Amino acid sequence: MVFFFAGIDLVGGYLIGDINVTSPTGLPQYKNLTGKNLAIDFWNELEKLK
Repeated sequence: MVFFFAGIDLVGGYLIGDINVTSPTGLPQYKNLTGKNLAIDFWNELEKLK
């Protein structure tokens, strides 16, 4: 099985929770911190799989 998009709960480089493969979050927080919208990159790569 290959996962194209997943979320991992890390604090200080340590896994503290779980790996979310059905409903990963964090995209809004990442955009707020970096200014980069990863959702656009995700959908662009997903479109290539058609």
